[in-house]
Amino acid sequence: MALDNDQTLPQEMQLEVLAFVVRDKVVMSKFSGVLKERHFDSPIHRLIFRIAQAHFSEYKRVPLQRTLQNEIQRVLDTEKSYVPDTYFWSEVAKVYNFTLQEREYTVDRVADFLTRQELIELNRVIRTEISSSERALIAPVSQQFCKLTAMAGGGDVSGVFLFRDLEQMVISKDSEARVPTGFKRLDKALGGGLSESELGLVLAPTGRGKTSLLIQFGVNAVRLAKKVLHVTFELSGKKVRIRYVAALSKIEKDELYDKQERAKSKLRGIKRVVLPADVHIHEWPSKYCTVDMLRGYILTLQWREEFDPDLVIVDYADLLRPESFQRVGEHRHILGALYESLRGLAMELKKPIFSASQSNRPSLSKPIVSIGDIAESFEKAMVSDVVVAVCRTRRERQVHEGRLFLAKNRDNVPEVTIHFKEDLASSRIWEIKNPTISQAEIEEMQERWESGQGE
Repeated sequence: MALDNDQTLPQEMQLEVLAFVVRDKVVMSKFSGVLKERHFDSPIHRLIFRIAQAHFSEYKRVPLQRTLQNEIQRVLDTEKSYVPDTYFWSEVAKVYNFTLQEREYTVDRVADFLTRQELIELNRVIRTEISSSERALIAPVSQQFCKLTAMAGGGDVSGVFLFRDLEQMVISKDSEARVPTGFKRLDKALGGGLSESELGLVLAPTGRGKTSLLIQFGVNAVRLAKKVLHVTFELSGKKVRIRYVAALSKIEKDELYDKQERAKSKLRGIKRVVLPADVHIHEWPSKYCTVDMLRGYILTLQWREEFDPDLVIVDYADLLRPESFQRVGEHRHILGALYESLRGLAMELKKPIFSASQSNRPSLSKPIVSIGDIAESFEKAMVSDVVVAVCRTRRERQVHEGRLFLAKNRDNVPEVTIHFKEDLASSRIWEIKNPTISQAEIEEMQERWESGQGE
């Protein structure tokens, strides 16, 4: 495979790495003498790094901002520069104002990068600086270095060939790798449910049932003997647990305190049928958890608790904290990058992930909510494989009904409507065939809404 011989750090992490080595003694001591000027693109960053490293070598501590500025001024006074001095002071300010966090993660990424560079260099020496007769003697070693370099550069070739692997090809039903939502018409439109490696998004105005629907997806999955990880950033873990208990036992939330033993008895009966299925609920504060932290938590569950979730529910993705290198640019682009990372996690772990996001304010009175109504960033809808909108008119809310509108379906038929009934007391949502308000009436309401006449 072709190797990337670029010796600079990934662009998105250069400022973060520079801030760590200039300000964090532990990081500087770890990489002093190993990390080089050439690993940074900007000449100003290279100068800052060179001065900080020289200061550390002499005094065994990282420089204060004032000290670094004084040393840069000495260089500017003695060396002709075509770059205005203000550019230097601006970059120094960025380095010292950068928020340092997740030191271990940054150190690991830099170590991986440097290991890769060393392997590439060893491979180059073997191929170009050793005589042909010597290369013949160490051919096996050379091949091993090539393998290690390729792995460091992005892994071995794990894809498949269409014709070469034709005889080994087995075509299986795609539905085998899907987790059903429990809503029959929705699952039929999705080809059996949300597929592994897919990101599904529940879209709705505020207060219209996003969390309730996500919990119902979890309840339906565990009834089908699936393991569910439910991560919550908004509703407390205790309240989420109560909703699961109420929905599974069909006992109203307000009655659970007095009917605890009855609820436990019902859950024991379900447990005997679905074991080893379970629901693991974890609460994080809003904007605390990153996609990398979520990945680490899932991997920890797998090896420490032997719990490998079939479905991951994230309530909700907008409340994840972006990685430091993603916190640049407009908010809509930051959200888009966040969703790309979450979908990347689904692909990496080969697990379906369902999350939710709010629609905009005008959709509060809109009979049919679609992807065009998504709030803040349309990139969230672009990244998601499946978008299910929760639609509820005022009349539907009065009779505790609503609709699921399949607004996007990357692999199959979109724009399917599923009518549902909701029991708030027991946190249950289920599909119905004969809604109080017909689809024809809904479409008529939508036409009136679009013409400005309201519902």
